[in-house]
Amino acid sequence: MITTTIYGIGKLRNVFLEMPAKLTSPQAMDLYKRAGKIVRDRARQLCPYDPKRKRGVHLRDAIFVDARYRGKPSVLVGVNYRLAPHAHLVEYGTVRWAGKPFFRPAVAQTASTVRAMLRQGIAEIIAKQTMKGGIAE
Repeated sequence: MITTTIYGIGKLRNVFLEMPAKLTSPQAMDLYKRAGKIVRDRARQLCPYDPKRKRGVHLRDAIFVDARYRGKPSVLVGVNYRLAPHAHLVEYGTVRWAGKPFFRPAVAQTASTVRAMLRQGIAEIIAKQTMKGGIAE
């Protein structure tokens, strides 16, 4: 008969139980918002802009990022349709003119950067948690 004793399993269990709270912490929410800003800024760069326009809000100025906790971490990068109700027409076009996509290409172009940023940031948050929990000895 072979017996095995594993020390620290209780601490490790506690670390895993605390992860949801850490991934919704202010530090994590800040990380998510920074990631959203990368997409927002790229969408603003790709968005058509007419410097001669005198009335209303430019489409690029209606693109926003919003990060909050709504039962789970939530980050929204979008267009304020009250300020720019024509955003979908620019993105997809109409039967009379072709679209000038700006949002979908922004998401595609920043996906790997955002993914890497989130991966590294979440790993750092978890590492700090395990250091405080006494697991990494």
